[in-house]
Amino acid sequence: MKIINFGKKIFLKLIIIFLINFIVKNYAFAQQISPEIKENFSNPSIIGNYNLKVWGFKVYNIQLVTETKNFSYQNKLALVINYQRNFTKKDLIKRSLEEISRINNIEDGSLLKSYENKLEEIFFDVKEGDRKTAFFDPKNGVKLYFNGKFVGEINDLIFAKRFVDIWLSEKSSFPKMTKAILGKNE
Repeated sequence: MKIINFGKKIFLKLIIIFLINFIVKNYAFAQQISPEIKENFSNPSIIGNYNLKVWGFKVYNIQLVTETKNFSYQNKLALVINYQRNFTKKDLIKRSLEEISRINNIEDGSLLKSYENKLEEIFFDVKEGDRKTAFFDPKNGVKLYFNGKFVGEINDLIFAKRFVDIWLSEKSSFPKMTKAILGKNE
């Protein structure tokens, strides 16, 4: 009889530990979710995240968020970038266009100029601590938020996919980052 009661006590303790752990993890997850994510997703799930460093310098932390727990261009997704350095709008546009051009083998100067004009409208200088959130919807394009405030959108579906491919493409400049945010850690 004592063995059975002892087993029940251990079982109850394990259930309590499990419940506490579950509550703490979910509370911590809820605290990580920015207001614009909560506004656009009813049940957000972080697939992966990565702290990008270049030559030992922190650049940004990036998260891939979806509602499906699996990455697919057929589903809505969000990329949340928390900057850990300052960048000018000009530098961000230049780097974005270089990546889009390289990944997609684009040499058409007029197309890249139209992309540049759109980025001019929706990009800002960033400081350490700023947050940029790009929502990709395969049917509507990209909605961009800066520090939680809606700043514009990319309605051209081809350009929208090319934009998120800066981080999601197999050809991204940082393949370890891409694998990590896609949840494909080795």
